[in-house]
Amino acid sequence: MRVLITGASRGIGASIANFFASQKNCQIALLARSLDTPSHSNLKGSLLDVVDQVQKKGSIAHPFQCNIKNGKDLEKTVDNVLKKMGGIDILVNNASMLMLNPNPSLKERDIVHNVNARATMICIDKCLESLEKNNGSIVTISPPINLENVDWIGNMPSYTISKYSMTLATIGVSNKVKANTLWPKRTIATSATKLLEEKGYSKTAFTNGRDPEEFASAVYKVAMRPYTGGMLLDEQVLEM
Repeated sequence: MRVLITGASRGIGASIANFFASQKNCQIALLARSLDTPSHSNLKGSLLDVVDQVQKKGSIAHPFQCNIKNGKDLEKTVDNVLKKMGGIDILVNNASMLMLNPNPSLKERDIVHNVNARATMICIDKCLESLEKNNGSIVTISPPINLENVDWIGNMPSYTISKYSMTLATIGVSNKVKANTLWPKRTIATSATKLLEEKGYSKTAFTNGRDPEEFASAVYKVAMRPYTGGMLLDEQVLEM
């Protein structure tokens, strides 16, 4: 099984890669900025770390260093992934940027949309032909669209709109391939949510967060099931 995971150098992406490797004999393309050292000095994890973890589980891992906010770089990298593995069976759109600023700068607005919305659309567009051919599956880590949740939309509009765009891009191809979105009902305990607590944005994001391996198991379940067009929460999937 050939799997492409974006944002795979640490956190949720690394957990997803390790879970797939523990379940099946896979070829896994790992895509992220951090090849051998973390892209942020206060975070841990790199692509080569995850390569080592995946290969110890008996699967094959291919690291692809890419800055996904650069659209041309991403297009070229996904082309290289498809060439290297001869196509893919599973696409996991995990890479994302968190934007808590309710009134970000123009540069910040561009980055959050390029990393979240545009990158997801590029990956889907580039991989769709191969996924259709191989009866493949897309799982995008983005929220169910809830237009009644005005507070969440209004408090962080740039972030929320970019995440809803990821959902729309995925559901938009659900009549062609198995394509679903998955979102944690509560936060996931990663180095990123730990940083949120340390910076005072939240008191419980890490402390009460779900184990990333549990979330990764939900991603795997969604990828392997036959349904399409679902905007799912992890708790729904884990209870199935």
